[in-house]
Amino acid sequence: MSLVVKEPFLVPENGDHIMLTLTSLMLSKGLSTWQALGDDELLMKTMSLIFADNQCVFPFDYSGKRYFDCTKDGSLYSWCSLTTSYSGRWRYCTDTDFAKCVFPFIYNGQKFYKCTTAGSLLWNYWCSVTADYDRDGAWRYC
Repeated sequence: MSLVVKEPFLVPENGDHIMLTLTSLMLSKGLSTWQALGDDELLMKTMSLIFADNQCVFPFDYSGKRYFDCTKDGSLYSWCSLTTSYSGRWRYCTDTDFAKCVFPFIYNGQKFYKCTTAGSLLWNYWCSVTADYDRDGAWRYC
């Protein structure tokens, strides 16, 4: 079975956005490779990525910013880099790729061993996705 998706795609070499039609090709053991439909050699080279064997790397740097979680920067869908400094290798995120809580973590100089409402105006539980929130400022809701 294959899946066809139309997705605006950021071309890393020049920063342009183009509409790209992708098709997934199912391989053995649930592996899936995505290929661009068309004749453009750059797109074929860029999109010939095997997703299942490549793990998201956090944090990663992209366009001068550090990411501790999947991002939609340049895309309609969440994606991650496969290298610590984005070099064109990426994949779309799945539910299991998003940042996990890290315990214990430091917030305002204090260690937390579980989700907290500290600092939350609406009393929502949250956690840091790194060991030091004070340094990194990376968090998620629990």
